[in-house]
Amino acid sequence: MNRGLCDAAPGAPARTRVAAVWFGALALLTAPALAQDQTSGGALQDQQTWAVCADPSANPDGIVDACTRILRQQVARVRAFALFNRALGWKGGGDPDRAIADFSAAIAADPTLAATHLERGDIYRDKDQCPQATADYDRALALFPNHAAAFVSRGICRTRQGAYDSAVADFDAAIRLDRDNAQGSGALAWSLKAAVHLATGDLEQAIADYDAAIRLDAQNAALYLGRARAWSSKGNVAPQDPSGYAKRADLYRTVGEYQRAIDDYERAIARQSADVYTYGSRGLVRFYLGDFVRAAEDLVRVTEARPDPYAMLMLYLARARAGNAAGRDELMRYATRLTTADWPVPIVGLYLEQEPPPAVERAADTPEKRCEAQFYLGQWQLLRGERAAAAKALQAAVDTCPKGFIAFHAASEEIKRLRR
Repeated sequence: MNRGLCDAAPGAPARTRVAAVWFGALALLTAPALAQDQTSGGALQDQQTWAVCADPSANPDGIVDACTRILRQQVARVRAFALFNRALGWKGGGDPDRAIADFSAAIAADPTLAATHLERGDIYRDKDQCPQATADYDRALALFPNHAAAFVSRGICRTRQGAYDSAVADFDAAIRLDRDNAQGSGALAWSLKAAVHLATGDLEQAIADYDAAIRLDAQNAALYLGRARAWSSKGNVAPQDPSGYAKRADLYRTVGEYQRAIDDYERAIARQSADVYTYGSRGLVRFYLGDFVRAAEDLVRVTEARPDPYAMLMLYLARARAGNAAGRDELMRYATRLTTADWPVPIVGLYLEQEPPPAVERAADTPEKRCEAQFYLGQWQLLRGERAAAAKALQAAVDTCPKGFIAFHAASEEIKRLRR
């Protein structure tokens, strides 16, 4: 794992979710096959109705009746898809209650679409209303019995309700349906199954489950942390060397367990105080948590040791957020040691009032740079008292940055502070 302040961390844990749009509403009008519901009986019935509607030799009254039924069905289904997609908009915009209302209306218009039940079930699950969520997952699986993510979601609710055997059965079903993790459900199901076994004291099985999850998703830091907890429960403690603690702290930082990260960074520092990047990593976590004074105390060790532009930027922000007006002069002094104009140096120019925001945005010529630019622009706006603009930019960073990036974590915590 990269021990510097640049972003090169494993991805965050996968989250169970249903694909945003399963079908296009307009496509439903183009062919009989796409107008079928998701049950075999319904599909056969729809095919027979279409056959009568399209048969010029059929009884005229029968043709009228069949085509009328198709038209009614299609109108209901198009309405259901419009409501479904609007509900996704409400959900994405942070309004779960309106999303539930639209998903419910979509179900009333056409109860045969499994995706609607799954999405509404996920909202109920996230609101910790598992009885309602489970009912939706039951209906979705009746309509679409081979959907691995639905089994995972129902298993999560069953775990919360203490129905561990049923939860494990759901996770096993998801594993069978997504053995190679092509849908992102297989590894997640293994990890959730491991968590059940860990909670019930079956430590050997929990470790075996985490092993299986890691084989499918080797870049997921949370899986290693879960397995480490299982080992710890068995009495296998972490290695006493500084690098072991620092690496574990990096994993904790990646998945947002900040206090545990700080604890392990402090253990590493106590055993090897000369590792400046361990100080820098602890400084980042302290920045995330709003402890700007102590963040600066850590970050300055990195900037004194080498010309790291990311460390310079975070040190400047820590100083400024702590109310230290000397941070700009310090940044100017450190900037003279930079030997390149490459990214993220244009942001240094912004903070020194040598570059305007559009120049930073032009320099951000990759998705990763653009997401970082939003974070640093948001911080710049925040220091200028432009809270609304800052909140918008920071949210853009959260929405577009990879989950392991400094900018993602720092922006996420900043938004929380802005909402208090």
